[in-house]
Amino acid sequence: PPAPADSGGPTPLPLPAAPLLRWDVLDGTRLVPAELVRDSTGGLSADGTVELRVPRSWEPGSPPGPRPRPRMRWLRLQIAHGAFGGPAPVLSGLRLNTVASTAARTIRDEPLQPVQTPGASGLRRMTLSQTPILAGSVVIEVDDDTGGDVFGTTTGITTGSTSGTTSGTSSRWREVESLAAYGADDRVFTVDHEAGEVTFGDGVNGAAVPPGFRNVRAVRYRVGGGSAGAVRAGAVNQVVTALPFVTGVNNPFPATGGADAEPDADAMRRGVGQLRARGRAVAPADYGLLAVHAPGASVARAQGVAGLHPEFAGVPIPGVVGVLVVPPGDDSGEPPVPTAATLRAVADFLTREVAPAGVTVVAAPAPYRRVAVEAWVALDPDQDRASVLTRAGDAVRTYLDPLRGGENGAGWPFGGALRHTALVRRLLAADGVLAVSRLSLVVDGIRQPPCADHAIPPHTLVWPERPLLIPVGDRT
Repeated sequence: PPAPADSGGPTPLPLPAAPLLRWDVLDGTRLVPAELVRDSTGGLSADGTVELRVPRSWEPGSPPGPRPRPRMRWLRLQIAHGAFGGPAPVLSGLRLNTVASTAARTIRDEPLQPVQTPGASGLRRMTLSQTPILAGSVVIEVDDDTGGDVFGTTTGITTGSTSGTTSGTSSRWREVESLAAYGADDRVFTVDHEAGEVTFGDGVNGAAVPPGFRNVRAVRYRVGGGSAGAVRAGAVNQVVTALPFVTGVNNPFPATGGADAEPDADAMRRGVGQLRARGRAVAPADYGLLAVHAPGASVARAQGVAGLHPEFAGVPIPGVVGVLVVPPGDDSGEPPVPTAATLRAVADFLTREVAPAGVTVVAAPAPYRRVAVEAWVALDPDQDRASVLTRAGDAVRTYLDPLRGGENGAGWPFGGALRHTALVRRLLAADGVLAVSRLSLVVDGIRQPPCADHAIPPHTLVWPERPLLIPVGDRT
């Protein structure tokens, strides 16, 4: 699992500290430190990767010690201070010459296209040609006002680009979340990453763009994301751009984090709550609604719970709002669990932009109960038995799905009880199922009494395992 929680705000509640770790390599005769480049595990307290830069002196040898060791390349991890509070971490793999990568393309030197001249709002909107745009990747330069010199004879800095050379001074503008907090001299803009629309200020909230033709350029921006980038292990196997000493590439692990844009139907379902919240959190439910919009986070749904802190289970903490996060699903067959980066992005965004002063937001993965349905069903003898069982099983799993389930298809509700009659109705709705003679549940590996409802703890979701459907005597 990822980090158990991530807190936003300047004074988050204390979380268990990870031990201080030291990485060393053997240079043939002695152990020397290895440089820690990146650690997404929080000191091996969560799933992720640790990237090390080892010295060129890393050579085969036998480490010092009372007993001889085989001659090979050695990497040592030591706990310099502290201890792991829970189970010891498990190493899942060790790879050489491995770097983190993102499924994205970089677009360079693109003039923005105007879509609206200043009107009643005074804002100026322009578009970029490629979408979806990765948050924080847009770098824009604007040619400064030449003071009415329409012939371009004003001397200044010359800026080159693939679309031509522009004479005159250029300034770099900055992407922000909202223009509301900025003044007339602040060179800022906002980006609608899905639509590719860039909005500049009106001279009151944010500086206005000087008039001109093709005077606003994206120096660079990156596009990508979506489920197409969540490829399986081994799918990346071609070198697109030749690099010295690189003969091949491969991704040893499946990609994670890709998600398509929210369907219109889901956005419409959330619309009433979004209008009520108006971008600020008043009730705990507002935190869940607004968490979906956290920049840099992959969130399909979330729930806010007053006083909930995963590190203090069962004890309400005043001034804390817990946000249980569910990311988009994948084809792994396992419950969707957010990454540590998503939890941090959600906690930071809600604390900075949404929560009232003094409230600490703690983002954590939604807990699950694994549920398998066992049912004895009578089938239509005129239909293919395997097809009927597949349809019935899919109907039950969809109904219990945390993202597509429930009575309205918006996802199984947090803490929603498992009702025997509702599950029977789902099976009977499948074409070819004539009757359900018996139905029982297996929850977290424990078989429950047949023909009975089962309560799910508050703020908990269910994860549907493969159902066991047993055909009984055919009815004619």
